[in-house]
Amino acid sequence: MRRRTGWQLGLAMAMAMAALVPVDQGVLAQERRCRDSDASCWYLVGGIGEVPARIAWLARPRAGASQGQHRSIELVQVLEDRGAQNPYVIWRMQVDCAAGTFRAEERWLAGHDGLLARQPGEGQWTPAGEARHGESVAIPLACDPDVARGRSQSHVALFIGNAWRAPDAQAAFRQAFWEPPTPAP
Repeated sequence: MRRRTGWQLGLAMAMAMAALVPVDQGVLAQERRCRDSDASCWYLVGGIGEVPARIAWLARPRAGASQGQHRSIELVQVLEDRGAQNPYVIWRMQVDCAAGTFRAEERWLAGHDGLLARQPGEGQWTPAGEARHGESVAIPLACDPDVARGRSQSHVALFIGNAWRAPDAQAAFRQAFWEPPTPAP
């Protein structure tokens, strides 16, 4: 039996988290460029849990991989607990926007050695409400262009950075949001 997991990032939470990230003009310019559909842009789209066992979901639309009502998206589930068997999992998913369903085309499990183990996708379409790992938090980013552009009030996607690879995006997220700051010498 599947259970619902995850939360959508609310506006208040996004504003609080955004205040934690140092912002300079370069980051603001990068965000504007990303919001205009750069394929290397990552967004925080949801999370669950309490310190030290939080889970966050990062996502980016996959440019050029969408057809009709089907959109492609890359989703990373990041576990704060580095002792977890897989500190993060990457999914490449297809989303059927009209039906509110998704399917995993492929996924990779990250090992503690930094290697990714490829797993076959799950061919069946799954309703958003039956997500096992919180995958449904990526649907608004995939289907509603206003979410990626930062214009949606119902679904907030917090821009977290520009990275070509999912492992780099999760590492940058961890460092910005979960790692304790290093004291100045």
